Amino acid sequence: MENPQRAQAAMEFMITYAWALVIIAIAIGIFAYFLSIPQALVPPRCYFPYGITCRGIIIGPNTMSSNSISFIIVNSQQYNLVGPTYGTLDIPGYGSATANCSPANIIGGGVVLCSASLSKAIPTSLQVSGKISLSSSICLLGNIQDCQSSRPITYDGNFSSYVGGVSNGIPVNIVLYEAANTIGTGTPVLFTAHVTILGMPAPSALVSFSTNSPAYTTISPLYSLTDHGGNSTSYFSSSEAGSYNVIASFAGQSASNAISVT
Repeated sequence: MENPQRAQAAMEFMITYAWALVIIAIAIGIFAYFLSIPQALVPPRCYFPYGITCRGIIIGPNTMSSNSISFIIVNSQQYNLVGPTYGTLDIPGYGSATANCSPANIIGGGVVLCSASLSKAIPTSLQVSGKISLSSSICLLGNIQDCQSSRPITYDGNFSSYVGGVSNGIPVNIVLYEAANTIGTGTPVLFTAHVTILGMPAPSALVSFSTNSPAYTTISPLYSLTDHGGNSTSYFSSSEAGSYNVIASFAGQSASNAISVT
Protein backbone atom coordinates (compact mmCIF):
# COMPACT_ATOMS: atom_id res chain seq x y z
CA MET A 1 0.00 0.00 0.00
CA GLU A 2 3.03 2.26 0.30
CA ASN A 3 3.42 2.90 -3.46
CA PRO A 4 -0.26 3.87 -4.04
CA GLN A 5 -0.01 6.27 -1.10
CA ARG A 6 3.08 7.87 -2.60
CA ALA A 7 1.37 8.14 -5.97
CA GLN A 8 -1.69 9.72 -4.37
CA ALA A 9 0.52 12.17 -2.46
CA ALA A 10 2.37 13.10 -5.65
CA MET A 11 -0.94 13.66 -7.45
CA GLU A 12 -2.22 15.87 -4.65
CA PHE A 13 1.05 17.84 -4.74
CA MET A 14 0.73 18.42 -8.49
CA ILE A 15 -2.90 19.50 -8.18
CA THR A 16 -2.14 21.81 -5.28
CA TYR A 17 0.86 23.53 -6.90
CA ALA A 18 -0.08 23.30 -10.57
CA TRP A 19 -1.28 26.90 -10.58
CA ALA A 20 2.11 28.05 -9.31
CA LEU A 21 3.90 26.13 -12.06
CA VAL A 22 1.59 27.67 -14.67
CA ILE A 23 2.32 31.17 -13.38
CA ILE A 24 6.07 30.49 -13.47
CA ALA A 25 5.80 29.20 -17.05
CA ILE A 26 3.84 32.31 -18.12
CA ALA A 27 6.40 34.60 -16.45
CA ILE A 28 9.26 32.86 -18.23
CA GLY A 29 7.41 33.18 -21.55
CA ILE A 30 6.78 36.91 -21.05
CA PHE A 31 10.42 37.48 -20.09
CA ALA A 32 11.61 35.63 -23.19
CA TYR A 33 9.22 37.65 -25.35
CA PHE A 34 10.57 40.97 -24.15
CA LEU A 35 14.12 39.78 -24.67
CA SER A 36 13.23 38.98 -28.27
CA ILE A 37 11.84 42.46 -29.02
CA PRO A 38 14.17 44.40 -31.37
CA GLN A 39 16.19 46.92 -29.45
CA ALA A 40 15.16 49.64 -31.93
CA LEU A 41 11.65 49.46 -30.42
CA VAL A 42 12.93 50.28 -26.93
CA PRO A 43 12.61 54.06 -26.62
CA PRO A 44 15.88 55.86 -25.84
CA ARG A 45 15.84 58.62 -23.27
CA CYS A 46 17.74 61.87 -22.94
CA TYR A 47 16.95 64.71 -20.57
CA PHE A 48 18.03 68.28 -19.92
CA PRO A 49 16.77 70.01 -16.75
CA TYR A 50 16.30 73.41 -18.41
CA GLY A 51 16.72 75.48 -21.56
CA ILE A 52 16.73 72.80 -24.23
CA THR A 53 14.83 69.57 -24.87
CA CYS A 54 16.21 66.29 -26.17
CA ARG A 55 13.76 64.78 -28.65
CA GLY A 56 15.62 61.54 -29.44
CA ILE A 57 18.97 59.76 -29.59
CA ILE A 58 20.25 56.93 -31.81
CA ILE A 59 23.45 54.97 -31.20
CA GLY A 60 24.75 53.09 -34.20
CA PRO A 61 23.26 50.96 -36.95
CA ASN A 62 22.19 47.32 -36.61
CA THR A 63 25.68 45.84 -36.89
CA MET A 64 27.92 43.90 -34.50
CA SER A 65 29.22 47.13 -32.96
CA SER A 66 29.04 50.84 -33.53
CA ASN A 67 30.66 54.10 -32.55
CA SER A 68 28.25 56.54 -34.24
CA ILE A 69 25.81 58.63 -32.18
CA SER A 70 23.12 61.07 -33.35
CA PHE A 71 20.65 63.10 -31.33
CA ILE A 72 17.97 65.74 -31.87
CA ILE A 73 17.84 68.85 -29.68
CA VAL A 74 15.12 71.52 -29.48
CA ASN A 75 15.84 75.05 -28.26
CA SER A 76 13.00 75.43 -25.73
CA GLN A 77 13.75 79.10 -25.04
CA GLN A 78 12.43 82.25 -26.67
CA TYR A 79 15.87 83.64 -27.45
CA ASN A 80 18.24 82.33 -30.11
CA LEU A 81 21.34 80.17 -29.85
CA VAL A 82 24.13 80.95 -32.30
CA GLY A 83 27.05 78.83 -33.48
CA PRO A 84 29.34 77.27 -33.52
CA THR A 85 27.04 74.86 -31.75
CA TYR A 86 28.43 71.52 -30.63
CA GLY A 87 27.47 68.68 -28.34
CA THR A 88 29.48 66.28 -26.21
CA LEU A 89 28.75 62.81 -24.88
CA ASP A 90 30.53 60.91 -22.13
CA ILE A 91 29.89 57.15 -21.84
CA PRO A 92 31.72 55.38 -19.00
CA GLY A 93 33.99 52.69 -20.43
CA TYR A 94 33.81 54.07 -23.96
CA GLY A 95 35.12 57.60 -23.59
CA SER A 96 33.74 60.90 -24.78
CA ALA A 97 32.97 62.36 -28.19
CA THR A 98 32.33 65.83 -29.62
CA ALA A 99 29.31 66.12 -31.90
CA ASN A 100 28.97 68.49 -34.83
CA CYS A 101 25.54 70.13 -34.84
CA SER A 102 23.55 71.51 -37.77
CA PRO A 103 22.31 74.12 -38.26
CA ALA A 104 24.77 76.12 -36.18
CA ASN A 105 22.16 78.80 -35.38
CA ILE A 106 19.00 77.75 -33.52
CA ILE A 107 16.12 80.17 -33.15
CA GLY A 108 13.72 79.86 -30.24
CA GLY A 109 11.78 76.63 -30.71
CA GLY A 110 14.17 75.46 -33.44
CA VAL A 111 15.58 71.96 -33.93
CA VAL A 112 19.26 71.02 -34.23
CA LEU A 113 20.73 67.64 -35.20
CA CYS A 114 24.08 66.53 -33.76
CA SER A 115 26.29 63.61 -34.82
CA ALA A 116 29.45 62.22 -33.22
CA SER A 117 31.80 59.23 -33.38
CA LEU A 118 33.33 57.48 -30.38
CA SER A 119 36.92 56.28 -30.52
CA LYS A 120 35.81 52.88 -29.17
CA ALA A 121 32.94 50.91 -30.70
CA ILE A 122 30.09 49.74 -28.46
CA PRO A 123 28.64 46.22 -28.91
CA THR A 124 25.15 46.11 -30.41
CA SER A 125 22.19 45.50 -28.05
CA LEU A 126 24.15 46.84 -25.10
CA GLN A 127 22.33 49.43 -23.00
CA VAL A 128 24.51 52.42 -22.24
CA SER A 129 24.01 55.65 -20.34
CA GLY A 130 26.06 58.73 -19.69
CA LYS A 131 26.28 62.51 -19.82
CA ILE A 132 25.20 64.67 -22.74
CA SER A 133 25.69 68.41 -23.21
CA LEU A 134 25.11 71.14 -25.77
CA SER A 135 27.24 74.28 -25.95
CA SER A 136 26.26 77.42 -27.83
CA SER A 137 26.00 81.19 -27.40
CA ILE A 138 22.96 83.21 -26.45
CA CYS A 139 21.64 85.80 -28.88
CA LEU A 140 19.27 88.30 -27.26
CA LEU A 141 18.97 90.71 -30.20
CA GLY A 142 16.00 88.93 -31.74
CA ASN A 143 17.46 88.82 -35.26
CA ILE A 144 19.80 85.87 -35.50
CA GLN A 145 21.60 87.40 -38.51
CA ASP A 146 22.58 90.53 -36.55
CA CYS A 147 23.93 88.78 -33.47
CA GLN A 148 27.70 89.25 -33.58
CA SER A 149 28.88 88.48 -30.06
CA SER A 150 27.10 86.84 -27.17
CA ARG A 151 27.65 84.93 -23.95
CA PRO A 152 28.43 81.19 -24.36
CA ILE A 153 26.49 78.69 -22.28
CA THR A 154 26.55 74.91 -21.81
CA TYR A 155 23.46 72.80 -21.14
CA ASP A 156 24.13 69.53 -19.31
CA GLY A 157 21.89 66.46 -19.29
CA ASN A 158 21.76 62.66 -19.14
CA PHE A 159 20.86 59.92 -21.61
CA SER A 160 20.34 56.17 -21.85
CA SER A 161 19.85 54.10 -24.99
CA TYR A 162 20.31 50.69 -26.53
CA VAL A 163 23.03 50.40 -29.16
CA GLY A 164 21.70 49.50 -32.60
CA GLY A 165 19.32 52.16 -33.84
CA VAL A 166 17.16 52.06 -36.93
CA SER A 167 19.84 53.62 -39.14
CA ASN A 168 23.36 54.99 -39.23
CA GLY A 169 22.58 58.47 -38.00
CA ILE A 170 19.27 60.30 -38.18
CA PRO A 171 17.97 60.54 -41.77
CA VAL A 172 16.79 64.02 -42.78
CA ASN A 173 14.86 64.72 -45.97
CA ILE A 174 13.77 68.03 -47.43
CA VAL A 175 11.47 68.65 -50.42
CA LEU A 176 10.80 72.06 -51.98
CA TYR A 177 7.52 73.07 -53.64
CA GLU A 178 6.69 76.25 -55.54
CA ALA A 179 3.30 77.89 -56.13
CA ALA A 180 4.19 78.68 -59.77
CA ASN A 181 7.12 77.87 -62.06
CA THR A 182 6.85 81.07 -64.15
CA ILE A 183 6.34 84.60 -62.82
CA GLY A 184 6.77 88.16 -64.01
CA THR A 185 9.47 90.52 -62.79
CA GLY A 186 8.71 91.95 -59.38
CA THR A 187 6.05 89.34 -58.68
CA PRO A 188 6.55 87.31 -55.50
CA VAL A 189 5.97 83.56 -55.51
CA LEU A 190 5.55 81.28 -52.49
CA PHE A 191 8.02 78.43 -51.87
CA THR A 192 7.27 75.70 -49.32
CA ALA A 193 9.93 73.38 -47.89
CA HIS A 194 8.77 70.10 -46.30
CA VAL A 195 11.22 68.62 -43.77
CA THR A 196 11.08 65.09 -42.36
CA ILE A 197 13.25 63.38 -39.72
CA LEU A 198 13.11 59.58 -39.51
CA GLY A 199 10.31 59.75 -42.09
CA MET A 200 8.10 61.93 -39.87
CA PRO A 201 7.32 65.67 -40.31
CA ALA A 202 9.83 67.78 -38.37
CA PRO A 203 8.29 70.71 -36.49
CA SER A 204 10.39 73.67 -35.33
CA ALA A 205 13.14 73.06 -37.91
CA LEU A 206 14.91 76.25 -39.01
CA VAL A 207 15.07 76.20 -42.83
CA SER A 208 17.31 78.64 -44.70
CA PHE A 209 16.28 79.87 -48.16
CA SER A 210 18.74 81.13 -50.77
CA THR A 211 19.16 81.58 -54.52
CA ASN A 212 21.93 81.08 -57.05
CA SER A 213 21.74 84.74 -58.11
CA PRO A 214 21.23 87.03 -55.12
CA ALA A 215 22.12 90.23 -57.02
CA TYR A 216 18.74 90.57 -58.75
CA THR A 217 16.53 88.55 -56.44
CA THR A 218 14.81 88.92 -53.10
CA ILE A 219 13.97 86.11 -50.67
CA SER A 220 11.92 86.90 -47.59
CA PRO A 221 12.33 85.57 -45.01
CA LEU A 222 15.78 84.04 -45.36
CA TYR A 223 15.09 81.77 -42.36
CA SER A 224 11.74 80.18 -41.59
CA LEU A 225 10.62 77.75 -38.88
CA THR A 226 8.61 74.69 -39.89
CA ASP A 227 5.10 74.25 -38.49
CA HIS A 228 3.68 71.09 -36.89
CA GLY A 229 3.39 69.51 -40.34
CA GLY A 230 7.08 70.09 -41.11
CA ASN A 231 6.39 72.90 -43.60
CA SER A 232 8.36 76.14 -43.87
CA THR A 233 7.61 78.96 -46.34
CA SER A 234 9.35 81.91 -47.98
CA TYR A 235 8.70 84.29 -50.90
CA PHE A 236 10.93 84.76 -53.95
CA SER A 237 10.92 87.61 -56.50
CA SER A 238 13.33 89.01 -59.10
CA SER A 239 13.79 92.38 -60.75
CA GLU A 240 15.42 90.82 -63.82
CA ALA A 241 14.10 88.21 -66.25
CA GLY A 242 15.89 84.90 -66.36
CA SER A 243 16.05 81.40 -64.91
CA TYR A 244 16.85 81.04 -61.20
CA ASN A 245 17.23 78.33 -58.59
CA VAL A 246 15.67 78.65 -55.14
CA ILE A 247 17.36 76.50 -52.48
CA ALA A 248 16.01 75.34 -49.12
CA SER A 249 18.50 73.87 -46.60
CA PHE A 250 18.36 72.24 -43.17
CA ALA A 251 20.88 70.14 -41.21
CA GLY A 252 23.20 69.59 -44.17
CA GLN A 253 20.39 68.59 -46.55
CA SER A 254 19.01 70.81 -49.30
CA ALA A 255 16.52 70.86 -52.14
CA SER A 256 16.24 73.27 -55.06
CA ASN A 257 13.63 74.25 -57.63
CA ALA A 258 14.05 76.23 -60.84
CA ILE A 259 11.79 79.19 -61.60
CA SER A 260 11.51 81.28 -64.74
CA VAL A 261 11.07 85.07 -64.51
CA THR A 262 9.68 86.76 -67.63
